[in-house]
Amino acid sequence: LSNSREYNNEPETFIRNYFKINQSIRFKRPFETNFFASVNLVNGDGSIINYYSAGIKGMYRLKTKYNFSAGFRLVTKDWDETQTGFSISARAKIKYLGEISFDLEQNFIDYIVPERSFNEFIARFSLITKW
Repeated sequence: LSNSREYNNEPETFIRNYFKINQSIRFKRPFETNFFASVNLVNGDGSIINYYSAGIKGMYRLKTKYNFSAGFRLVTKDWDETQTGFSISARAKIKYLGEISFDLEQNFIDYIVPERSFNEFIARFSLITKW
């Protein structure tokens, strides 16, 4: 369980209070799963908006060379508006070179201030090497 708070600088008023619980379960091999739930209380212009989220992510390892994962996230704003997100990832170790990865993610943040909100799709290819 974790908790973080954010305050306004001037009058020291509460802006955001975030609670999250996270549980990971590892099976003998090759599966691992992670569950989470959170509550985000946001105070904007005197009105409090509640964001509730829950998600699951699973990982599968094939021998020691390959790693695959997928996840799903659901967020609701005061039980009125709902958004979903997902992530898919594949990684492979390459002898003497490092690791390559390919990630797909539907990412979003919905703030009270529209300029800080976003809803984006991310595709990323990476090469990770160790020196």
